[in-house]
Amino acid sequence: MNKRIVTTSLILISGLSILAGCRSNGTASRNTKTDVKVAVVTDASGINDRSFN
Repeated sequence: MNKRIVTTSLILISGLSILAGCRSNGTASRNTKTDVKVAVVTDASGINDRSFN
């Protein structure tokens, strides 16, 4: 019985944490554009050279 209570409590706490993290405060617009650039940094040989480790 004790294990069931602990498991249920952990599931509820996890669910509430996820919901709280996904909450919107209403100050940000959904159509906001950001200047984010994503890159992959490799050595001079490239990704598929199989020389790393």
